[in-house]
Amino acid sequence: MGEQVCMTGAEYCGGAASVDANGYPVETTGNAVLDILEHRSSTRAFARDDDGRPVAVTDEQRAAILHAASRAPSAGAMMMYSIVSIREQSTLDRLADLCDHQPMIAKAPWALIFVVDYAKWIDLFEHAGCFEPEFVERTGKAPRRAPGLGDFAIAAQDAVIAAQNSVVAAEALGLGSCYI
Repeated sequence: MGEQVCMTGAEYCGGAASVDANGYPVETTGNAVLDILEHRSSTRAFARDDDGRPVAVTDEQRAAILHAASRAPSAGAMMMYSIVSIREQSTLDRLADLCDHQPMIAKAPWALIFVVDYAKWIDLFEHAGCFEPEFVERTGKAPRRAPGLGDFAIAAQDAVIAAQNSVVAAEALGLGSCYI
C-alpha cells in the first residue's frame, strides 16, 4: 500500500483550507479525529457561553473523557497511573498557585491530574505473590523483582498517553483543554 504525503494549504491530505475566528489558516482533512488534533491548542481558555461564563462540564462529558482516558494503550494493560478529578473551586485555586502561579487553572471548570501510581506495581506484585519464593514453585518462573526506574518510565508514558486521550476527548466535546 502506498503512503500519502501530507502537504500544507488547500492540498493538505485532500482537505480544504479555511480560516479561524482570528484569520489564521485552518487545515481540514475531512477526518473528525485528525481535524480535532489539527485544531487543538493550549489556548488556556475553556468553553464559555454567549454571556462569557464558563460552560459547566456535565456528568456525561466527564464520563466520556474519563472513558477515553481508560481506552489509552497501556504497557501490559496494567494502567499504572491514577487520575485525580478536581471540581472544587478552592482546590482549583490552590492548584493554580502550586503549578507555577498559572491563573487559567482556577478558571477551568474541571481539572484532571494524571499520577504515576507506583504503589499499584508493588500492590499487584505482592498480591500475586511475585516476591515470595513459592512463586517459582507455583509458576515455574523466576521470582519478580521490585519495580524499578524502567517500570516507572513505562508507567509515566502510559499516564501521558491517557492524558492525551482525555485532551482529545475534551476537544471533541468542545470544552477546550490545557496541559500543565
